Amino acid sequence: MRAALGSGATMLALKGQRSAGKSAAAAKLARVLAEERKQPVVFISIPRNGDDAAAVALLHAASQLNDLAPQVLPEIKSPKRAWSQKLELVAETLARQPGTVLVFDNPRLELPRGFPQTLFALEAYELTQKLLGVRDLQKVVTASSSAPLVDATEVVLPTRCIASEVLQPKRWNGLGAYAERLLNAGGEQWNEYSPFELRLAVALVVKGVDPAEVLANGWHYRELVRRLLSAWAGPEQLKKVIGRLSLLREPFDETFLRMAGAEQLEQQSATILRQALLFKENGRWVLHDLLAREARDHNWLTRQEIIEAHRQAAHYHQTRFEKARNTEDLSIALRQEMECVYHLTEAGDAETLFSEKFSIFFSEQYDALGKSLSLKERYPEAVRAYERALEHNSGDWYAHHYLAYNLDILATEPQRVEDEYREALALRSDQVWFHGRLICFLITTGRLLDAKKAWGTALAKLIPGEPGERGWIYDELHRQVAWLLLHRGQLEFAERVLADVPSSVQETAPWYRNFIRFMRVLQEAEENKLVFPPFIPVEQRWHGPHLILDPADAARIEDWYPGRIASVDARGVHIRIAKRDPQTGHERYGWRDLTMEQFHRLSSHAASLKLPAGTFVELVVLRPVTGKRAPQELILSHTGSRKEDFSLGPAIFPPPDRYILSAFTSSTT
Repeated sequence: MRAALGSGATMLALKGQRSAGKSAAAAKLARVLAEERKQPVVFISIPRNGDDAAAVALLHAASQLNDLAPQVLPEIKSPKRAWSQKLELVAETLARQPGTVLVFDNPRLELPRGFPQTLFALEAYELTQKLLGVRDLQKVVTASSSAPLVDATEVVLPTRCIASEVLQPKRWNGLGAYAERLLNAGGEQWNEYSPFELRLAVALVVKGVDPAEVLANGWHYRELVRRLLSAWAGPEQLKKVIGRLSLLREPFDETFLRMAGAEQLEQQSATILRQALLFKENGRWVLHDLLAREARDHNWLTRQEIIEAHRQAAHYHQTRFEKARNTEDLSIALRQEMECVYHLTEAGDAETLFSEKFSIFFSEQYDALGKSLSLKERYPEAVRAYERALEHNSGDWYAHHYLAYNLDILATEPQRVEDEYREALALRSDQVWFHGRLICFLITTGRLLDAKKAWGTALAKLIPGEPGERGWIYDELHRQVAWLLLHRGQLEFAERVLADVPSSVQETAPWYRNFIRFMRVLQEAEENKLVFPPFIPVEQRWHGPHLILDPADAARIEDWYPGRIASVDARGVHIRIAKRDPQTGHERYGWRDLTMEQFHRLSSHAASLKLPAGTFVELVVLRPVTGKRAPQELILSHTGSRKEDFSLGPAIFPPPDRYILSAFTSSTT
């Protein structure tokens, strides 16, 4: 890599699979170049998790430019400056430093496709594009093998290693015998594995897995991790320690290893943790990202344990922040303060963050706090966080929208809710959630004319020329609005919304088919034509009867009528029934009245006397059996049938009756 830079390469792409060590190589390159002092070096690494990831990277870049341009950092630290202004300032400063080497780890080279982008994902992408677009810099970028990088000189890190060196018993302390056993079982075959994969394989051998099984099955890093987690299902304490370590975004020392509970592990688990699962980077411990992600994604910690672990991490970074501040190590102090704020945010410690004990450099940090509090259902505090964000940056479209959303949940200030929703839309009219939530708010508060107007505006802005080109829009807009309209019985508007869904989406979206069936049910109920249960698809309705008959009875079917019990009282059962002419398709509706005795006698349901109004039934007429003249009638009941086949999705949130309940609560207090 140094040779390529020395020969004048302007863009170096450091590629390899996820276990190849790209991040470690990039960090080491930045350190070596900085120590040589031949040219300025700026090292940026966007944290893999955390809504403040882009802000962390931008501030770290600015702190490294402080000696070259001391006027920049105070501007970046000012929360009054908008993100776009700060990003432009850092890019301009880099552009005035020709010859600088920019080492960029974990850039966001692409936006995730097929979904509306959050503020935080957009900022990480903007940061990447802006800084990599600065001219006259030499750039080193870590990337996956398939990442799109134009005109880049590629350096591919090998997944191969010299296994005999990695598995030398003397390098493994208490696990030397297991490493030697692994090496003896495969020899040079292990050269196809990365050092991280060999660590995982050694850990498996410790747990009794035969090395030959690893080779025979061709297990590599994903499967090795999965097998390791399965093998270590027993010692929960080790998983808890790894879970706590997985929340840190920086290398850590023995202090946090102890805080995470490593000293309480039994000897074998402690040895495996240090020798196989962790590795050293510049004198500090690192948990591989793949293992950290497994711990987070598979809930190795309970929700409360996660909160406590974030509090621990905040205390750890606070100590490091105070130490760096006292020694005037500016770059480290800023990063540690950002990490402290991040962990307090994830813990939901609003009180500490509102006290301004720690500096907030970006309005987006308050946005992240608001999001964390809202997800914890602490809506009044979330409102306060978004208000703080807007105090610093009145153009923060994310804060405007989510201030409105959390106020909407509280349902106490409808005018303010509308104002904030509309302000967010004025700033970012391309955000599908912004349109959908304003429309749902207007429907909820009974303003259908305004909702229809807002619906037309949303379609004009969001729907592309090719139907189905961005299918997720229909899921995020049409599904949400239609569900609320159906819930409120606004069938004409709901039909209009569903009619706007293109056929390509209709064919692939289960929610669309269920909504159409549900709307049909509501329309039929309104016209007193409801005789079919909603889980029967419309096209199959008249291919009945739908309930299972005795095979002998099924062969005798002469006629059948779908129906619904309209009422049950002391006089008997009142049933709405229907019949369709097979030739013309014309449907006729009528009534069938039965005494309780008649209904019970005809019903096949053991508990027919308890069937409530609204129960769907089928009246089946059977040809008479030999020796009898009169046809036989049966009543079959749909009670308890296949409700799981007809799902409209989760309950509507926020609850559609929230403004009514809020008004009632206010009037009674």
